[in-house]
Amino acid sequence: MLGNISIGKKIGIGFGVCIALLGALAVISWFGINTSQEGFTKYRGIARNNVLMGRVQANLLEARLQVKNFIQTGSPEAAEQSTLICSCKKRDQYKNVHRGGTPT
Repeated sequence: MLGNISIGKKIGIGFGVCIALLGALAVISWFGINTSQEGFTKYRGIARNNVLMGRVQANLLEARLQVKNFIQTGSPEAAEQSTLICSCKKRDQYKNVHRGGTPT
């Protein structure tokens, strides 16, 4: 079949096939990169939520320790400290998240 075609045409056909394959590979790669970018964006949102939840949990544990101290000692300072921890941390986290920053 290719025996009757000149060497120049064979080289041209081969080059054209290589260019077509390269173009197909570029299109497939472009779609792959866009898909991975969307996946990374979703992952970032999930990771930020997890960080926020971890910090909320840490703040709750800190407040629970102050409540435990109040139960053991009966001091009003410990009760006030636990209330202060909860109110300050919640307010700061709420403000920071709604400004678009990272949770503190």
